[in-house]
Amino acid sequence: MLEAHAAPGDVWRQRWDSLRLFTPVRFNGLPGMRLPGPQRYCPTAGEFANYLDDYADHFAVPLNCGETAVRISTSPDAGFTVTTKTSAGERVRGARKVVVATGGHTAPAIPSEASTLDDQIAQLHTNKYRRPEDLPGKRVLIVGCGASGVQLGVELAKAGREVTVAGRPTPSIPAPLLAAAGPVWFSFIHRVLTRATPIGRKAAPKVVSSGSPLIGISVRDLDRHNVHRGPRFTGTVNGLPQLADGKIVEVDAVLWATGYRPGLDWIDDLSLDAHGLPVHDRGISGSIPGLAFMGLPFQFGLTSTLIAGAGRDAAFLAAQLASESLSPDA
Repeated sequence: MLEAHAAPGDVWRQRWDSLRLFTPVRFNGLPGMRLPGPQRYCPTAGEFANYLDDYADHFAVPLNCGETAVRISTSPDAGFTVTTKTSAGERVRGARKVVVATGGHTAPAIPSEASTLDDQIAQLHTNKYRRPEDLPGKRVLIVGCGASGVQLGVELAKAGREVTVAGRPTPSIPAPLLAAAGPVWFSFIHRVLTRATPIGRKAAPKVVSSGSPLIGISVRDLDRHNVHRGPRFTGTVNGLPQLADGKIVEVDAVLWATGYRPGLDWIDDLSLDAHGLPVHDRGISGSIPGLAFMGLPFQFGLTSTLIAGAGRDAAFLAAQLASESLSPDA
């Protein structure tokens, strides 16, 4: 197992300081080891990072930390050649089968129009944001009204900034509903919203293209903190951001809460769909035998990108890995 960071939890430690999981402890454990804490407590990113480190230690996961895969290509002997980078230099590994568990959101997605913003306007993607002090000035435009955009809109407003959030919000699951009917809600999204059901197959394209719902937060939180809301960002006029309604927003900084793209161009000959995701069947590559994926949006169900849904997809792929071949027909 290859891990680019020094420890498996480090990817969580690199997110913004105030980040908390949007779902409580009871929905965030991995198979075989529960996440510590009260069942309705929403852990911090740091607490979950520590849990991942402990999880790897508990199961003696054979991690190779500080090693990043930079290319996967098929090998003449019907296997794979995996090129990696370490502090000591480049390394080449061979494998019969490969699972790419980087998920479907690895490379920051920033609109091309960002390059036309005035040089005096600071720009930052959420993957580099840590705290309000990272953004200079008083007026901040957040582009993106998903979970990150809403949470950081509230945080920046509390820090005294004049905040505008631009974008269409995804559907919201209220915190009181999650607290009162959490198990029922999770059972529905985990067992019903899958590619095995008609309602799940209907929901899958929208989830893949629009993103996951707001869980425990909503645009009402923005309204309560006097955050201005606007339609999507469309470009710039004279170096200033413009929204879909034609409004020009005068700002000192722009925070791109525009999510991530798959960033899988380092895998040779991989067939991708219109969203840049691999063509697959439950995570099994449809173009390269022996190649599989974990954490893709709606890989099998809505929970495929949630912590509590990882176990089901992992169990399916593990069974396929144990078979003679790893292909859509296995």
